Amino acid sequence: MDVMKDISEIEGYEDVVTWCRDFFSATDSIHADIGVSPLLYRSERNLLMSLVSYLFDYLPSEDLTTDALLTLLSMAETKPDDYGWKSPLDLLFMELETGKRYAARPDREEPIGLSRNLLPADDSYLVQIPSPLKRRDGYKPSECEYFPSPDKDFTLRCWLPVKSLSRVDFALIVSDLTCRTLDFKYRDVSVAHPLITDEDKSIAKRHKPFGFRRDKRQKGQSL
Repeated sequence: MDVMKDISEIEGYEDVVTWCRDFFSATDSIHADIGVSPLLYRSERNLLMSLVSYLFDYLPSEDLTTDALLTLLSMAETKPDDYGWKSPLDLLFMELETGKRYAARPDREEPIGLSRNLLPADDSYLVQIPSPLKRRDGYKPSECEYFPSPDKDFTLRCWLPVKSLSRVDFALIVSDLTCRTLDFKYRDVSVAHPLITDEDKSIAKRHKPFGFRRDKRQKGQSL
């Protein structure tokens, strides 16, 4: 079987799809009996593809890492009881959709403790400015005359079905995907598996588990 590519080796959208598919295969093999409802499985995969595609398309190549993926997932705060609440991740994808980002107005002071509720009554201290985002092919959402169609942007195409989820379901897939990513990042690379990369094996050899070092001390051996 083919060895799974490192996320940093993704070179196109087909690689994004393949890497995400292999990611789920690898994490399913760790905890096959744990996960979201089968009805949400595809939405969770779409969320992963939208995040990886965003890293690939809109950020510097050095940010195409599992650490950056975890950072994006940490931005997906949810408040099911607050209809107008927008998480940092929501704002990120709104920026792709509209070509604009929210910024504090210099002539207004941000209220203390205000949630990111962007309903008209609550955004008086905010102003929208053109987004500086630029896709790797040179496309800029801020220069699009109309809202970019998901058909013309792979990241938005993957995000669209996720966007329609209820806040409760969205929180479930974010939680599960975060756990999967942590499992993937810190999985036991000493176990033979077709999806374990050579780089992972090399890292495992350099970083022995703490218990291994403790046993060495007990035997009076140098580390």
